[in-house]
Amino acid sequence: MITIASLFSGEDNLFCNILDHKFQIRQNKRMYHPSSDHIATAWIFKQWVNFNETAPHLIRKFCKDMMIRPIRIQILNRKYKVYKQIIIELLVCTH
Repeated sequence: MITIASLFSGEDNLFCNILDHKFQIRQNKRMYHPSSDHIATAWIFKQWVNFNETAPHLIRKFCKDMMIRPIRIQILNRKYKVYKQIIIELLVCTH
């Protein structure tokens, strides 16, 4: 839920050249979920996080293959961390 909220809290699209490469972007999303763009994009983000933590040398290739704008996914990652911290702090304050 935090991932999806983070994804759609900004105005810019995560993917590059969406008008020129619409079909390819759809195909990339379908690898992660056959019918939901939201869930697919969340899984793509999770995969990026995995590469970021375990194999950062693969991030550039992953972004290129998935047609992701690298700066946008880095911003998304920062948003995700902020939202996650806010939720943790809210949970701590309510207990």
